Amino acid sequence: MKRLLVATHNFHKVKEIELFLSDIPIQIISLVDLDINLKVEETAESFKSNALKKAKEYQRLSGEITLAEDSGLEVFSLGGQPGVISARYGGEELNDSERVNFLLKEMENIDGWNRAARFVSVVVLINNNGELMNVSQGYLNGFISHQKIGSNGFGYDPIFWLPEKSTTTAKLSLIEKNKISHRGKALKAIKPTLKSLYRIV
Repeated sequence: MKRLLVATHNFHKVKEIELFLSDIPIQIISLVDLDINLKVEETAESFKSNALKKAKEYQRLSGEITLAEDSGLEVFSLGGQPGVISARYGGEELNDSERVNFLLKEMENIDGWNRAARFVSVVVLINNNGELMNVSQGYLNGFISHQKIGSNGFGYDPIFWLPEKSTTTAKLSLIEKNKISHRGKALKAIKPTLKSLYRIV
């Protein structure tokens, strides 16, 4: 079966992408599957640049058709923070739960309608010759809740409130989340290129 490398060490992200692409007859493999332990530092100033950097380096190391994604949370009242440092916000040593607590502390004096935020995802696809095939992006708008709600998902999901669902993304199933998520939207936009690349009708 034709293979696609999802260039991340994040197990949750691999599973989300694998489920979303399950209608395409390809085998999803991860960096763990290939024993690639190198961590590409996400030092660029945009999600697109970080995704490109990861895609190019991991494709070079693997020789596989490679999909890389960079994503994060932008809180408008904080000037777009945490942004590209979402996974490191508050310090490298914090885990997801501690990072969420740090953000809630930063926003404790910000009232409801001023807590608007969005998730951003940029997906990059590179073929096995190292050529850039597609770049897509997706957004999910919402608000930052005042406390954690739900235990599904990862990262900032427990505090990302969706008014239309009257809950956070951490209360949604993976299937429900993929239908509306920033990552799902970016992946949907890249599907036609994937099918063309693998010659799938």
